[in-house]
Amino acid sequence: MKWLIAVLALFAAAHPASAQADTYPSRTVKIVVPFPAGGGTDLVVRHFVERLRQRLNQSIVIENSGGGGGNPATGVVARSQPDGYTLVGQTDQLAFTSFFTPNLPYDLFRDFVPISFLAKAPVVVAVNPALPAQTLAEFLALAREKPSTLHYATPGIGTSHHLGGELLAHAAKVSIVHVPYRGATPALNDVIAGHVQVAVFSLGITLPQAKAGKLRILGVMSDKRSDLAPEYPTFAESGLPGVEVLIRCVLMAPANTPAEIVARLNKEVVEIAKEREVAASLRQLGWEPMSSSPEETMETMRKDHERWREIIKAAAIKTQ
Repeated sequence: MKWLIAVLALFAAAHPASAQADTYPSRTVKIVVPFPAGGGTDLVVRHFVERLRQRLNQSIVIENSGGGGGNPATGVVARSQPDGYTLVGQTDQLAFTSFFTPNLPYDLFRDFVPISFLAKAPVVVAVNPALPAQTLAEFLALAREKPSTLHYATPGIGTSHHLGGELLAHAAKVSIVHVPYRGATPALNDVIAGHVQVAVFSLGITLPQAKAGKLRILGVMSDKRSDLAPEYPTFAESGLPGVEVLIRCVLMAPANTPAEIVARLNKEVVEIAKEREVAASLRQLGWEPMSSSPEETMETMRKDHERWREIIKAAAIKTQ
């Protein structure tokens, strides 16, 4: 009997990842969302978690831990045990966060392995209805006529929205002033109230206000019109090709998480993204379902990292 126990112990030591993956998950899985509850990323992750609980037949809890742009909580996940029981639901702005935030407590490409993208949302430019601009062309003409007098609000410095506004200004050769806020809600409220003339936000948060007549959407920063609101033209259609900004939600695990566990989670997430009910519910929130392999996810973020590095340099966007 002793020799059998010894052999089994040696086998377990030689194949720890396989043994772990075979029984995964055997306890509660925690997904950290480093933003307050009720925000876009949080809502997207919750849509997947409900289905993931059923598919894995295991409890999954979401831990919201906001503050610091999501970086402190993301750093905690990076240092977590790579066993598949601590994950993070983030946005792909991680691909360029390092350009704006020195001394990050993590390195995206060293400390994480992606599982899959979950959903995507295009960024749009909208204006207060009092602004005399019905189209993007009219807005740009106004910006050229009165340089540095138009202000655009975003949820903060270094966000996809911020880069979208700077990319627009660089491509159109206009001077517009960035007004960063701590979050989307106060920024959007100030644009609706007329304290700031322009909003650069995701389509999902902007669309209800546009339908209510409180904002006017001028264009969508994507390569094609959004299925969520096909009535709005792309920037390319308005004469500004290449001004494309998407926000993607992504699910990730700490680096060195067993490949078998990553593959299992990816398989389930991809299947969930195909479900009609999930897709319909996400669209109601202003998101489109999206899925990808771990390799495709990381490659996309690497390309975005290099793309934004060049844009930040060319547009002379101020970083810390």
